[in-house]
Parts: sequence; C-alpha cells; structure tokens
Amino acid sequence: MREDLQALSPLADKIVDKAIDNVTRKLILGARNRKNSRPDAKSINVKSEVTDIFSASNTSSYVDVAGRSSDWKEVISKSFSHGVSSLSTIQFDSEFTVVGGKIPDSKSLHDGPGVYVVYGKSGKPVYVGDAEKVRARWVAGHLNENNQKTRNGETYKLSSEFEDGCTVKVLHTDTKETAAAIEANLIANHKDELINKKEELSNGQGTRSNIEAKKMKERINSSTELFKGAAKEVGEQAAASAIEGLIASAIKHLKVELVDLFKSGKANAKLRIKRFLNAVINDIKNLKTNLAQMLKGVLEAVIGLVSQAITQIYNLVRNLFDLAASAYRLYKGRESMSTEEVLNKVIETIVISGSLVLWDALDVSIEGLIFPYTGIFTGVIAGIISAIGFGLTSHFLSTFVPKLVQFITGFGISHQMALEERRASYLLIVDSYNLNIELHESASALMQSEIRVCSQMEAMTSRFKEPTKEIKKIEKKSDLLSKLKELNNA
Repeated sequence: MREDLQALSPLADKIVDKAIDNVTRKLILGARNRKNSRPDAKSINVKSEVTDIFSASNTSSYVDVAGRSSDWKEVISKSFSHGVSSLSTIQFDSEFTVVGGKIPDSKSLHDGPGVYVVYGKSGKPVYVGDAEKVRARWVAGHLNENNQKTRNGETYKLSSEFEDGCTVKVLHTDTKETAAAIEANLIANHKDELINKKEELSNGQGTRSNIEAKKMKERINSSTELFKGAAKEVGEQAAASAIEGLIASAIKHLKVELVDLFKSGKANAKLRIKRFLNAVINDIKNLKTNLAQMLKGVLEAVIGLVSQAITQIYNLVRNLFDLAASAYRLYKGRESMSTEEVLNKVIETIVISGSLVLWDALDVSIEGLIFPYTGIFTGVIAGIISAIGFGLTSHFLSTFVPKLVQFITGFGISHQMALEERRASYLLIVDSYNLNIELHESASALMQSEIRVCSQMEAMTSRFKEPTKEIKKIEKKSDLLSKLKELNNA
C-alpha cells in the first residue's frame, strides 16, 4: 500500500481483508456448487442464478466441492475392481433375499449409499436402483410401498418378485453421486431387460448431486474418459482457487481506493481507476501468486482423493497450506533478519494460524445459528462474522502471545545473544591478531631494508681507506709549490 494513501486502522484492515477472503471463497464455491433451478432452459434468468449461488454459498459446499475428486477416484477404482459398466461383469459387496414380501434379516442390510440389482426367481436381473441409504430405501421404501398398494388393491412394480422370492445384490459406494452415476449407466445399457426402462441422468439436471453424477455417468464406459474427467475436475479446482485469489485481491485494491476516497475527500477518478487497473493487471502478471493459489486448489483436490473425512479436514488443509507458505517465507528470509525479527515473525504466524483454525472451525456453527434468520445469505453473513471474530481474536492474541513466547524462549534467546556476543569478541581477537602479524611483517621488512643500506654504505666507505697516503703526498707537494711562489714574489 502506498504511504500517501489514507488507510484503515491495522485491526479494521485485517477484519475487512479477512471478510473479503471469506465471502469471495464462499461465493466462488456457491457458483461452482449451485443447483440448476431451470434445467434445459434456453434463456438465463439472472435472479434465479443469483439465488442459486447465494443458496449454495455455505460450508456444506466446501465438502461437496472437495469431495468430487474422491467420487471420480471411486468410479475409476470400481471400474477396475468391480466391473461396474455392465451387469454381466459387475461384482457386488453383499446380498439379501426377499421372501413373501419380507426381508428375513433386514438389520444386516448395508445402510450406506449403494447400487442394488433385483434378480428374479429365474436369476435374471429385473430392476436396478440406487440409494443414499440402502436399508432405509428397502424397509421404508420398496417393502412399505408394496404393502400399502397391496392393502389398496393395487399392484406394486416389484410385487410378483417379492411374493415369489428374489435376490437383491448390492454394490457399496462411498457417496450417493457415485451410486447415481453407476445406476444410470447400468439402466442405459440394459433397459430392454429391466422393469425400470427410463434412462436416468439423460437430460439437464436440477440438483448439484445429479449434475455431478451425470458427468461421471457419461464417461463410465471408458477408463480413458474416466481419467480425463478426474484430471478435468482437479484442473477446475486449481483454476477456481486461482480465480478466487484474483477476485479477492482486486476487491482489496478497490477497498484501498474507496477508503482513501472517503478519508481524503479527493475524487481523482481517472487516477484511481488507472491505479486500480494497474494493480489488477500486476496481480494477473504475478505468476507466483497465481501458481500458489492454483497449488492450493490442487492440494484440496488431492486431499479430496485420499480422504473420506472431508468435513473435518477441509478448512484445516487450507490453513495448513497457508501456515506452510508462511513458514517457508520465514525460512527463506531468516538470514537477512535479526533474532528479534525472526521471533516476531514466528509469533505473527502462530497468532494468525491459531485464529484461522479457530474461526474456520466455528464457521459451521455460526451458519447453523443464524440460518433461521438470514436464509440464503447465511454463508456470506457467517463469513463476515467469522472475519470479525478472526480480527478481534488475532488482535487479542497479539497482546499476550509475544510475552508468553518471549517468557518461554527467554533463556534460549539470552543464550543465543550471549553466543552471538562471544562470537563477535572472538572475531575481534582474530582481527587484532591478524593486524599484529601484519605489523610484525612490515617491521621485519623495514629492518631488512635498513640492513641492506648499512651494508652498501660500509662498502662505499672501505673504498676510500687505501688511497689516503697518496692524498697526503699530493697535499705536501701542493704546500711546497705555495711556498716557492711566495719566495719568488718577494
């Protein structure tokens, strides 16, 4: 943020940014997980679309969207292990019998999602169905409906099979979407042999569950197509995460301009629009940010592939990703930061991560509490409340967590500082020792130079000792000539 722009207080800015993140994420999930209120409609109804998006902008959409990867994984797995593309190859996980319109041991029935096939007395398949809870579908559904129609003098579609005796074989699945896809494909491939001839999931679907099941049903007869569908789902997850990050970032840039506008009172519309667009374009160009968001989406899809407990771990995965990213940035920058700066960064990471985990976990409860009063806007309002809670909690934690961390790590920090001071002292001693060696070497070189000069002077002096007698003779002759000149003049 530029220093010359007016801004919110740090606490308010943190709350607003978190609210933007929460609401953007929920609306993106709502758009991806919305139902189709007008299947096969030839025109778009904006009001209907917006209502569907807001209705799906809730925590349950996290689970549904993240779980799609595991649905594809299961269909792929069962296509190899159970041969689910045809009644001639399918292998079942359990079976039960119906005799005289009753199930001898109904309590032993599979009570989870699955696909069931009714085999008549002749051993041929006559009916294929799916259910989110197989036991409930048979006890409260088929058998109950048969009894009611019999009392009313009517004939139920499976009444003869129930009276004559039949065997029901069940394929267990993890989700109702997987069951619906397999059931629809079996009916499409064997409708001439079955009582229920109507092909399921053939046209546009209304519920999200059936929309996703239809995608799998259309690819279930080809392993290659199944793998392509799974890859496409992971790609959509990554792309949605990147789009979520870009939209949230753009809204934050807009927030900066709006806050400055209201605080400074300066319109500068052209400058603001230009600055906003430049910031958004820079975000798009910033591949590192986008790739990080995409990686988060891929991580969520992978977690969806390997986990059946999506509800409990989905938000935790997002928080762990952010925590890991913060830890990596801290690791990369540790050499350029002082001990105090590193400590502050560690404390900040603890505070932010702790607050995120707390309020993302409470988000589900908040939605449940306010749902009767907020209707389709429950998810968005819960996201704003969670953001306020996150901001206040992180602000509160930041007041005492540093003291607590410093108290716990105080001895370690003091010890580290003492080691650093001792190391600095050792370095000074080494520097002083190196300087003394340099001075000693310089003095030695100077002495050697003086010795050479003295030797040279001694050699030159010795050359004048031998001719001294000759010099004295010349001097005597010079004196004699002087005296003769004096006599001559006289």
